[in-house]
Amino acid sequence: MKDGPHGAEGRRADSGSICEPTACPPLPFQLVSCEPCSYGSKKGEARIEIDGFGSVDVDYFAPPGKPSFAIARSIKSRFTGAYERTTRFDDEFAEAVRGAIEERLPSSNDGSV
Repeated sequence: MKDGPHGAEGRRADSGSICEPTACPPLPFQLVSCEPCSYGSKKGEARIEIDGFGSVDVDYFAPPGKPSFAIARSIKSRFTGAYERTTRFDDEFAEAVRGAIEERLPSSNDGSV
């Protein structure tokens, strides 16, 4: 028997059915600040406030020829000195944040939708 007494499939907690995750709407947030900048494809810096979570600094990127996106800002680790992202946005939440930033920034950004 492969993988022990449970056969080739290994241990299972269910009868083999796959549960699809249910889609949740993005968390409500408030765009507290939004400043344009120009550093490579980085076109803006923002701060969002999420009830019950706190504030998150966000970088907005609009690379030429590619879709724009928003991600949590990197911070420098005090232990390793490397830049790390401390918060990963869900895809739907990232899209909502990107849309809010694009509404606030001047429309002259390259690559913005």
